[in-house]
Amino acid sequence: MDWRESMTGVRIVGIGGTLRAESTSEQALKYAVNAAAELGAETELIVATELDLPMYAPGRQLPAAAPCGCWTRSVARTA
Repeated sequence: MDWRESMTGVRIVGIGGTLRAESTSEQALKYAVNAAAELGAETELIVATELDLPMYAPGRQLPAAAPCGCWTRSVARTA
């Protein structure tokens, strides 16, 4: 069987890295994740605007010990 025929049992997590909503890279990521879902893969899409990334927020004061792995919560819970 060709890999394109079925992705049943496969889990795909797409993680976007741009903070600009609907950027071309985010659109491409959504397209790829949706295509994988149509082939039967379990998918999850995480876009940068949904992540708590204080180091990328201009003017935002960082805590003394910045939390690490805040974006991994969702993935780690379901892995």
